[in-house]
Amino acid sequence: MDKLEQALTEGYRFEMGKYMGDGWDYFKKGAGNFIGFMLVFLIISIVAGFTLGLIPIIGNILTSILNYILIAGVFIYTRNMLNGQGEFGDFFGGFNYVKEIVMYSLVYILLMLPAFLLVIFAVLPEGFIDVVTSSSDPQQIIEEMQYLSSSISGITILWILLAAIYLLYIGLSYSLALIFIVDRNMGFWDAMEASRKLVGKNFLSFLFMFIILGIIMIISAIPCGLGLLVTVPFTYTTLFAVYDTVVGAEDSDMDRQVEEFGNATE
Repeated sequence: MDKLEQALTEGYRFEMGKYMGDGWDYFKKGAGNFIGFMLVFLIISIVAGFTLGLIPIIGNILTSILNYILIAGVFIYTRNMLNGQGEFGDFFGGFNYVKEIVMYSLVYILLMLPAFLLVIFAVLPEGFIDVVTSSSDPQQIIEEMQYLSSSISGITILWILLAAIYLLYIGLSYSLALIFIVDRNMGFWDAMEASRKLVGKNFLSFLFMFIILGIIMIISAIPCGLGLLVTVPFTYTTLFAVYDTVVGAEDSDMDRQVEEFGNATE
């Protein structure tokens, strides 16, 4: 039985200490490349944000898709590094999966949309969006913000809390989807479903691990944000460690291709 199928059928033991320990080992093994890529990623994100950001809404979506493609490259590099074949160019391997990553990104954004619409229409005061987007008077915008803060009620807090819980659920549920796309060559929907079901088996454990990782990232950001060059890739390698331990590297599409290539050359 495939390890993914077994994990989804029988469940699995969540070993946070092992995942984070393995994730740290993965990062240390390729620390120079991980940090170098984060610098490149930062530059690309800034340039894309300024250029594509000139296109309302669509520009933001395109920037998000580009970021997901680059993040996918972190997982490709990690797999190849563990196989002794990691090269810096692997970080851009996500472009080989553009179709599936684009579809994943669009579906993911659509799934998050209800929470943002809830905040916009149920929480913000009537006319607030129009004032912020059309007004050139800073004083008027400040007055709207003051009105918003003074009009917060119990029901408003409840709506915000519901939106936050929903976003948290979506973010955690699909946190492994990109890995399934690039490491198992899955279609975007199959990858999202595999991630959702796998995370769902130990949702609270995943939540606790992400809280710990989030605290680590916040602390690392204190010295001018330089620590994020380490903790951001460490977060991704930890995610890969979860996937690699539970699903099993021997079942991945990449590993089968490497094995077939080795057999062909013998």
